[in-house]
Amino acid sequence: MSYGSGGNPFNTATSRGSGGRGTDKSSYSYYQRGGGESEGSGGGGGGGRGSGSGGGWGFSNKKQSPPSAASILRDTIAKNYEAQATASNVMYNMNGQRDQLEGARGNVLEIKEMTKLAKAELEELRRKATWRRRKLYVIIGVLSITDMFLFYRLAKCGGYFWCDGE
Repeated sequence: MSYGSGGNPFNTATSRGSGGRGTDKSSYSYYQRGGGESEGSGGGGGGGRGSGSGGGWGFSNKKQSPPSAASILRDTIAKNYEAQATASNVMYNMNGQRDQLEGARGNVLEIKEMTKLAKAELEELRRKATWRRRKLYVIIGVLSITDMFLFYRLAKCGGYFWCDGE
């Protein structure tokens, strides 16, 4: 009697048929799908719970013999290999995530630096704009005073720019 498929002594996965799930002979449980020892046969369709034939998780009328030490050892080694493979996958994923987080941290630091530079440049632009605005106010004031003086002269001299000494 073989466990699993392909002749691998460490592969204790249950065989699957067309209609259901076969049983694993190394299990301590007396509950089986299909109510019989249908290793790889599929388990079948109908049938009620506990009927001993057909679908459902029923109590088997046939008792299994306890598993041998060799099958327990094979199952244990297989589970160990499976756990190691799972741990390797988890470590691989965690390393990938660590790399992503380190990259994101670098991006955040770069963005902070760029934000600091942009803030300094905006402050410089604001300072220059304020200085230019004040300069324009001075020019507007000087031109306004000059315009008022010239308007006064035109009004006083009767439309002439130069007065005759009066």
